[in-house]
Amino acid sequence: MGSAFSQKQDTNKGPRASPHSFRLREKNETQENYYQAGTSALSSNLRRCQTVELALRSAGNYTQGLLNDFTWDNFTITSQAGRCDFAAQWQEIVDQCWGATELVLRKELPDGFNALQQMCAKLSDVVRFVSPAMMVKLWRLCYRLYKTCSKMGDGDFRLLREFLRYIRELMGHHHGNHPLCLALDAISTAPGGELRDTLRVFYLITIRAMESRLGQHHSVVLNMWSNYLKYWEGDGLDSASFIQGYQALLGTSESEFGVIVESTVTVLHGFMYAAYYNLKDKALNKHLALELHSRVPQMPCLQGVPWWSVPTQGFALAAKLLATLSLEEGQIEASWSFIENAVNRLSQSVAVASEDAV
Repeated sequence: MGSAFSQKQDTNKGPRASPHSFRLREKNETQENYYQAGTSALSSNLRRCQTVELALRSAGNYTQGLLNDFTWDNFTITSQAGRCDFAAQWQEIVDQCWGATELVLRKELPDGFNALQQMCAKLSDVVRFVSPAMMVKLWRLCYRLYKTCSKMGDGDFRLLREFLRYIRELMGHHHGNHPLCLALDAISTAPGGELRDTLRVFYLITIRAMESRLGQHHSVVLNMWSNYLKYWEGDGLDSASFIQGYQALLGTSESEFGVIVESTVTVLHGFMYAAYYNLKDKALNKHLALELHSRVPQMPCLQGVPWWSVPTQGFALAAKLLATLSLEEGQIEASWSFIENAVNRLSQSVAVASEDAV
C-alpha cells in the first residue's frame, strides 16, 4: 500500500486545457489551427463534465444506499448488525487533520507531516469498513487540506491530491471497484481553478442524500449543513429555519435524555458552532456558549484527568468564544478568566500524556 504525503512531486496535475488557455504563439499559426485547438479543449471540458456528473450521481446513490444497513433516530445512526459505526474514529481523524495542518502552516513541517502520516494510519484501519460517518467527514477533511494548500500558496494542491489518491488506493484495495472511487478520481484530477467548486458539489450532493433519508432536522444533517455553509453559500442560509431545527432537536434531547448527557451536549455544541460561524448572532452565541461551558465540567470527561471527546471539544470552543465575546465587550478580566479556566482544566490531560510519553 502506498504511503500518503510523501515528498514526491505531483505528476498528475489534471487537465488544464480551456478555450481561454490557447493563444497564438507564432505569427504563422493559422486560424484553423486555433479553431481546432479550441474545439479540442471544449471536447475535453465536455468529457470532464460528463465524468463529474456520473461521479456525482454515483456518490449520491451510494450515500443513500449505504443507509439501508443502518437505523437511526434524531441523533444517531446505528448499524443494524450491531457493528461499530466508526463515528468517533472519523471525528478523531478530522481533529488530527486539523492539528497536523496547523503544524504545516506554522512551518513545523517534520512534525506536521508525521502527524499526517499518523492520521493516514488510522484511515487505513477505518476505511476497511463502510460507514455513513465516512461520507459525513470525508469532504471536511478534503476542504481542510484544500485550505492548507491555498494558505501555503500551492496552486497545484499537492497535499490534497496526494490524500485523495491515497484514499482512492485504500478503497480500491479493500472494496475493489467501489462507487466512491469515481468521485475521488473526479476531484483529484480537477484543475486547480475548479477544485474548490468540485469539492463543493460533492459535499452538497452528499448532504442532500443524507437529508433525503434522515430528514432535514437530524443532528448529523444539521451539522453537515452548518459546516457546508461556513465555507460555501453562507448568504443563502434560512436563519429562522436553521434556529428552529436546532432548538427543536435540543429540546427533544433534553426532555428524552437529560441536560448533562453527551447526546444533548453534542447537539448544544453543534448549535453553538452554527450560531457563531453561520448565524453571526452574538447574543444567541453567548447564551449557548455559557450553557455549554457550565454543563461540560459536570460530565465525566472533565472530572479528574480529562479526556478528549466531543463535549471536551465543545467546552474548549465555548471558552474560546466566551473569551472573544467578552473582549469585544471590553470585559478584559472576564476574557482572561475564561481562557485561564479552560487551560487549567485541559492542561491536566496534556501533562498526563507527556508523562506517559516519557
